Amino acid sequence: MSKKCLNSAVLPRTFGLSALMLCMSMNVNAADVVQIQAQGNDALTQVLSGLNNPGTASNIQSSVSHAAMVGATYALTPIKGSMRTVKGTEHTRYQLTYNNIDVLGQQAITHSAKGKGLNVTGQMMAGIERDIKNFKPKFSHAQALDKLKSPNGGIGVLAAKSTRTFLNEQSQLVIVQNSNKKAHLAYLVSYFTEDKAGGNPSRPFAILDANNLKVLKSWDGLTTDQIGTGPGGNEKTGIYSYGTDFDALKVTTSDDGFCSMENANVKTIDLNHGVNGSEAFSYLCPENTHKEINGAYSPLNDAHSFGNVIFDMYSDWYGAAPLSFQLEMRVHYDTDYENAFWNGSSMTFGDGLTTFYPLVSLDVAAHEVSHGFTEQNSNLIYADQSGGMNEAFSDMAGEAAKFYARGSNDWKLGFDIMKDPERALRYMDNPPNDGISIDHVDGYYDGIDVHHSSGVYNKAFYNLATTDGWGTRKAFDVMVHANQNYWLPDSSFHSGMCGVMSSAQDLGYNVNDVEAAFELVGLKGTSINYISPSDGKVMINNRNNVLAVELLNCTSAAGASVVISISNGDVVTLHDDGVEGDSTANDGIYSAHWVPSVAGSVVMTTTINFNDITTVREDTVNVIDLVDYQVSNEVYQWTDTSGGTCVFVGDEGTEQLPLPFEFSFYGVDYNSVNIVANGFLTFSNFDGYSWTNSPIPMDSEPNNMIAALWTDIESSNGTVCAVTEGVAPNRKLTIGWQNVAYYPNFGDVSFSVTLEEGSNDIVYNYKDVEFGDASIDFGADATVGVEHLTGEFGTQHSYNQAVILNETSIRLSQHSVGEDTDTDGDGITDNLDNCVDHANPNQVDADNDGMGNRCDIDFNNDGQVNTTDARMMKTLFRSRDPVADLNEDGAISGADLVIYRELWMAKK
Repeated sequence: MSKKCLNSAVLPRTFGLSALMLCMSMNVNAADVVQIQAQGNDALTQVLSGLNNPGTASNIQSSVSHAAMVGATYALTPIKGSMRTVKGTEHTRYQLTYNNIDVLGQQAITHSAKGKGLNVTGQMMAGIERDIKNFKPKFSHAQALDKLKSPNGGIGVLAAKSTRTFLNEQSQLVIVQNSNKKAHLAYLVSYFTEDKAGGNPSRPFAILDANNLKVLKSWDGLTTDQIGTGPGGNEKTGIYSYGTDFDALKVTTSDDGFCSMENANVKTIDLNHGVNGSEAFSYLCPENTHKEINGAYSPLNDAHSFGNVIFDMYSDWYGAAPLSFQLEMRVHYDTDYENAFWNGSSMTFGDGLTTFYPLVSLDVAAHEVSHGFTEQNSNLIYADQSGGMNEAFSDMAGEAAKFYARGSNDWKLGFDIMKDPERALRYMDNPPNDGISIDHVDGYYDGIDVHHSSGVYNKAFYNLATTDGWGTRKAFDVMVHANQNYWLPDSSFHSGMCGVMSSAQDLGYNVNDVEAAFELVGLKGTSINYISPSDGKVMINNRNNVLAVELLNCTSAAGASVVISISNGDVVTLHDDGVEGDSTANDGIYSAHWVPSVAGSVVMTTTINFNDITTVREDTVNVIDLVDYQVSNEVYQWTDTSGGTCVFVGDEGTEQLPLPFEFSFYGVDYNSVNIVANGFLTFSNFDGYSWTNSPIPMDSEPNNMIAALWTDIESSNGTVCAVTEGVAPNRKLTIGWQNVAYYPNFGDVSFSVTLEEGSNDIVYNYKDVEFGDASIDFGADATVGVEHLTGEFGTQHSYNQAVILNETSIRLSQHSVGEDTDTDGDGITDNLDNCVDHANPNQVDADNDGMGNRCDIDFNNDGQVNTTDARMMKTLFRSRDPVADLNEDGAISGADLVIYRELWMAKK
């Protein structure tokens, strides 16, 4: 992959250019993300012109077609309510659309200062027409929403749809990129759901391919965490009185002498241990003492007071309400509920139990309200690095609110509501104090919980707020300004930092102080991002690997020097001059081809020299011999796992299981594995939805997987358990799905995966794979195989083929594959051979199961070849559908001579 820059200026990520600059990551077969930095009164027009007429750009390779579809064009539409003026600079957000469809996360932001012309920042997706040819989705909005509504509501809690309520249902047709940078027509769907009887709230979001409803990305967006007197506080803070110790509550009075907890800005609701309610709580004026619970004296009073404090802080400091609607504070949610959350329209607080007092505190309330502020401004996606920023901004707001109300900070989020006298929820001055949060970008990994990755920005905020000449409000100023005017929905830690630095410049604050605060958490104005190798840091020995690093910079990178050295002595020269594997000159992507000379662990040292400043980064890379898997038949043996270590994964859940021994998969050693409900294991972090199986290899998650029977499984009424047998160094771990159904609750099957110590072989065991419907029996709607962590290669045994029989097993053996290795001497190298151990130069595979006929001798391992195997025939045709047509040739199975012939022709 390389990066393209359109139009006259070709300096990456440059502020203050006199001409338009568009930089994009280029893949000939995929849409490209364009980073925008442009100046000039016609900059916005040039952006659109560059997207709609990219062929006019000076450095687009003629071999790449960018011709726009007839009638399908790019447009930029102002986002309603996004325009604001700060210190003479007017900021306006624009949403990118293509063919009148929003391109998710792609926005331009204009910054217009009097006398300084127009400045445009943001990012665009170009080349959509290369990937999407038809803009009419095969599935409807309703079908997309229904797909997301699994029986457990998408949150891993067993509950049928009939027992849950669904609110705020939303479905939007959008254009997105998948993990391989390919554009898809998709639905962005979400809703809020909770049990009708109370509890288990969730706000699932998913991006579903509009043509097959495959999940491209998913996450839970439930963000957690006039006269009126009365008590407040809890046993930890001590009791205090509104109207005496603090301002009186801002309530509304009526002629009958009652006070209502509602004003123009805030409404407070007593749910009274239910989950629904919309009426403001009222009481006999002037004092409210309702109600003392779980060590707190009146959570209703606190919630109403804190809501008004938060509203006043945003209004006094920034001249705007935190939300575009009245704040709703819902108190006494459910029974013994130990959390607080923002559901997209209101703040809800539980009463706690053993860990928490009622979860109404000023910082927690400000935290939840500020999720709404973010949602209505940058709309940071609640996943990945943007999700960590989203959480951190709300934590910052909590400290800002304490400073606004009290004039000081303790840097301990949620300290007031935790029953442990020494503990807080999070520590902004030292995030690792909670035992799990990170405070440096080096600690970040894909899949980390956003509450824990928030520590990077939390610590940067603390660093800035405690810098001489700053303070809590001033530090919050630049974060609010960045949230409003620079951050994008999928901002990274680095691009977010650039936005904060730009905000400091806009507000006249010291930009160097901002940069220094972020540098302490590992974020620098100039830094290196590895594109390849990426996750897992694995390269293949004696193969042509692409090595690519991206120079991240908030200002012009012209004149930068980037060199790399390899500890094993291999010489690699990085290029940004359009030669030796680098596609585009001066684009910020430095690339090279590297053929490692020896397997093993090596250290790559990357050095940047830029503006007389040297930056060095070291990374360890594991160079492995190319490994593949060969498939062979195995003697069937079933192990009952129901009495072992069991996990509850329901319909779409994932649980991590520590391994009893180190296991090597594609040459990488692992100590734990993730068990996914839908019939597969993965060694990568995975928390998405996976009900739609895909062929192997595939261009999106899940990857790094062992797929025994990847299909839409509902395991709630069965068991998913693991047992370990034998002694070291020959132990076996078997993970079994027993008596599990096809979603929603059709039939039941049993199968397992066995991981073997020492040999690192994998065995799939199929006790019963007959659900009771020919369209899904025997693997007809499943993927079977293994796939490498990058998703670039794998071994597929079968995909949506009814070739997996009851009481059979198959073995997958790991072996190194050389360029010319040909184990059986049939002229077909092992990496291409469908039967590695038996010569089959014609690669005959009559049943199209991915295994050559020479390896198909005894499907059910009963010692009989298929020509005389009546038992196999009985199993194959034992269908509950009397007109089943297993091979879809138009003849029903009972009279299907074609399928008989194909199987009988398999001879050794």
